[in-house]
Amino acid sequence: MLPIALETTKTSPSHHQHFRNSGGQPHNAIRPDQWASLLTMASSSMEAGTSSKILSDVDKHPSNSLQRKKRRLHANQRAQLIYQKIIAERKAEKEKRQLEREKREKVLENYTSIKRKMNKALSKKNKRGQPNLNAQIEVLLEKIEKRIEKS
Repeated sequence: MLPIALETTKTSPSHHQHFRNSGGQPHNAIRPDQWASLLTMASSSMEAGTSSKILSDVDKHPSNSLQRKKRRLHANQRAQLIYQKIIAERKAEKEKRQLEREKREKVLENYTSIKRKMNKALSKKNKRGQPNLNAQIEVLLEKIEKRIEKS
């Protein structure tokens, strides 16, 4: 058998510059959620005043992953909130329609009672079967008084 010569290729320095993720950072770069833990470890070697200042700045930063995870809702929780909101809106609309219906019924009942009263007064007859003019005059008087009250 003939010995097969294996060619060894050296990796060029430019090979290490290719990054795996699309964020433009090398795969061993520090993620934002790791900053807080690194700063706490570094605080033991640094002065107390500067490290606490850095930590307070990190806590205020909104991109802290723990804060984002707490704020973020799961899909089923979001769906449940949306469902509850829709139910509340439907309930409010139903109550509004019910109030409008009751108001309309009240106005209609008032109108029909007045109409019945007027019709009864106008249909009154005397002993001979002639219309009772006194009742008709009372009906006209009530109509005139209502117009005066409105204006």
